[in-house]
Amino acid sequence: MVLLADFFMLEFCVVAAIVFSVLASGFRVWAWWLGTGFAGLAAWALIHKELRRVRAWDDFTHLELGDGTVSYVPSRRMRVQNGLATAKASFTVGCSLECRIATGDRYFTGDHDQQLLTSLWTVSPDGTRHCLLSDVMDLNLRTTVSNLRGVGVPFRVVRVYDGQKGEHTETDITARFVQAPSRSRTPISILLGTSNLWLGGIAAALTHNVLSVVVVGILGFATVVSVALRSKTAKSSALIRVASALPSYAAGFAFAVVAVWYIFKR
Repeated sequence: MVLLADFFMLEFCVVAAIVFSVLASGFRVWAWWLGTGFAGLAAWALIHKELRRVRAWDDFTHLELGDGTVSYVPSRRMRVQNGLATAKASFTVGCSLECRIATGDRYFTGDHDQQLLTSLWTVSPDGTRHCLLSDVMDLNLRTTVSNLRGVGVPFRVVRVYDGQKGEHTETDITARFVQAPSRSRTPISILLGTSNLWLGGIAAALTHNVLSVVVVGILGFATVVSVALRSKTAKSSALIRVASALPSYAAGFAFAVVAVWYIFKR
């Protein structure tokens, strides 16, 4: 989990490096190249710090196993600010854990995209469920799945949907969380998130042809769309989120293009 302050600082350094490099290409002043180097070095240092940071379990909400029990332990912040207490249940040999995510309709009937409530259950060998916690908060499911699987504890995540007409469906979505830790994807996420800025700057620096720049922008946005649609959520809901991001992507891309053309014009 990346600390919020570090994430914003990393994003700032990446954007600063892009802006400084564009200014350096236009004005050809050594100070801009120096700024580019410092911003890039700071971004690398933050990534290196995150990869080597030692986690203190008390800072994170997590599950503890031992002495025939399982415990949901809230982070220090959740205990102090929200008054959450540790929840404990029996967990004998042969039991497994299950996270049930109740969902509803957000954009239209049947999209299953609105998360309503997350609960944790212990499952006995005979299939009987016992509720450990009815309202789970601040638990990183990706890390939990990875850690429990690492010690041989069965754990699965189930999405539960109750429709307006009484229909009930349960879908095992554990595979969605069996991936590399999110911190390893942070540089890629930042790169994609700022693609409208650096891609617009590069396109404008290479050509002054408006049509060519527009084509580059469309291809760049199409790449972002393809990455967004790789998620396991409903494709229709993902398309709605992508459409809502189009204005901001286009505005950032246009800003980068105009800024670079103005610099090279001078």
